[in-house]
Amino acid sequence: MANPSPELVAAYAELRAAEAASGAGIGCARGGDMTDPETVRVLARLVNDRAEKLQ
Repeated sequence: MANPSPELVAAYAELRAAEAASGAGIGCARGGDMTDPETVRVLARLVNDRAEKLQ
């Protein structure tokens, strides 16, 4: 995507932060519509929720 929206950029920042905090990478789960900010945010929440359960 040549010009992502500020909302999409922010969503990816949330996802990268969740992955870094949890030590997890979602890898193949990124097969969804990764141009939709809400999809990216949902994945970030899932990573965070899973990390919290494992602690």
